[in-house]
Amino acid sequence: MKMHIWLPWLLVIALWMNNNKLKHRVMNTNKILCIDNFFLPANNLQESRRFYANTLGLGVHFDFSEKGLLAFRVGNDEAAIILKDSTKFPDARPAILLQVSDVQELYATLSGKGVPFTKKPYRINTGWAAELQDPAGNVIGITDYDGEK
Repeated sequence: MKMHIWLPWLLVIALWMNNNKLKHRVMNTNKILCIDNFFLPANNLQESRRFYANTLGLGVHFDFSEKGLLAFRVGNDEAAIILKDSTKFPDARPAILLQVSDVQELYATLSGKGVPFTKKPYRINTGWAAELQDPAGNVIGITDYDGEK
C-alpha cells in the first residue's frame, strides 16, 4: 500500500492519542472527583420525610433521625439528598458536598488562593471533611473517603 493512503489515518490516530494524553493529564490534576451529597435543613424532619417519600416518591437511603439526619436516594445516583434536622443543627444551611481526592491537600491549595473556609479540615468516620463558601455565600463541603490519612 502507498503511504499517502495511510497518512491521514495515522494523523487521526496520533491526534486522538495526544488528545487522550492531554485529557488524562488534566484529570490527574483535578482534585474534585464528583458530587457526593446535597444537604438541606428541615425544621420538621417527619413532615419532610412524608414530602420526600410520599410526594416526591424518593426512597430512604439512610435514616439516622435520632442524630438529626435523614437521606433520600435520587434515582441510581450515589449522591443523596440529606436532610439535617434544624433543631439538632441550628446552623444548618443548604450545602453541596463534593468528593475530593485529598481534603487536606485541597484545603492547603485553596487557602493559599484566599478561599474562605468556614470549617477547617476535621475527621469524620470515612476520612476528612471541610467547608468553604463561594463568592455568593453558598456552602460547599469537601470530603474524602480515605480513613487511613
